[in-house]
Amino acid sequence: MKQNKLNFFYFLLALVLASSKASFSQQRLIATEEKALVTFNVINLDSVPQSGVRVVYKSTDKKINGEGITNDEGLFSVLMPEGRTFRISIKKEKNIDFGMFKVPQVVGPLNLTQTLRYNVINEKITNNEVSSGLLVANDQTSLVNFKVTDYDSIPEQGAIIKCLAEDKKTKYEGVCNEEGSFDVLLPEGKSYTVSVEKFGKKFDFGELRIPSVDGPLQFSQLYRIRVITNYIEKFILKNIFFETGKADLKKTSFPALNDLYQSMKANPKLKIEVAGHTDNVGSEEANMKLSQNRANTIRKYLNGRGITIDRVTSKGYGEKDPLEDNATEEGRQKNRRLEVRVIEH
Repeated sequence: MKQNKLNFFYFLLALVLASSKASFSQQRLIATEEKALVTFNVINLDSVPQSGVRVVYKSTDKKINGEGITNDEGLFSVLMPEGRTFRISIKKEKNIDFGMFKVPQVVGPLNLTQTLRYNVINEKITNNEVSSGLLVANDQTSLVNFKVTDYDSIPEQGAIIKCLAEDKKTKYEGVCNEEGSFDVLLPEGKSYTVSVEKFGKKFDFGELRIPSVDGPLQFSQLYRIRVITNYIEKFILKNIFFETGKADLKKTSFPALNDLYQSMKANPKLKIEVAGHTDNVGSEEANMKLSQNRANTIRKYLNGRGITIDRVTSKGYGEKDPLEDNATEEGRQKNRRLEVRVIEH
């Protein structure tokens, strides 16, 4: 009997220890007001996750430094103080320097993902090139994919990326497409000062260093911005009709558009955002694109009638901000809408 009680005690102890271990392993890092949760995503040129890669970060003031190993999904997460700049590098077969990474300072907790894409040594590269559209990376120039979103991961179409070289004379710049992306070829082994501009606001992201590696390199860089922090007023732009699944306006929409134009003409200080929204029918990507294109159509109409570009911006939110439940046709109809969001008046 005594032996049975002892065995039962050890059984309970084992359960407690197992439970404690499971609880501890499931603990996750949580962003705070002072520290952002940064997840480094290490992949190769074919976007295959790279496990066992050592990610090293060092603050520019040399007060904070650390490192970690990527998991089976190529991920390593760490809490990093907001408003600080870090030099990022990875170590596997060799050391690769990815230059400076600035953690933005925002109101409220912040989660960031930073993609580090590199060429694994001895990986066979067909024709010694990596391409994206019409741009082709080679041994001297890297193909850099910039992506700009807000803090809800919604693309910032129209954002202008500017990369100023170390000589302060050579500049590379371009405008983000409807997916918030802009591709450019940048010479390897050099540093660039990167900034993003949209709707009269400029965001500085510090130094970006393009590493020198064997073979062509495709390099991804994600920047998050908050162009508008507060809206004075929001209202639905009624009686606007599009062709199904398209951004083409129906003629019945022009009276309502003319009213909006007249309001902006009569109030020269009025600045607005045209916000496009969809229901959840179809893919999230397609809905985001459709909402952006429809918002663009309204903006272009106003610009074409003389409302200057510094007074109206457009942004698609896809299915991310529904008014009603998408489970019913009535709800989906209400979610398919355009909003006018007043920024200044």
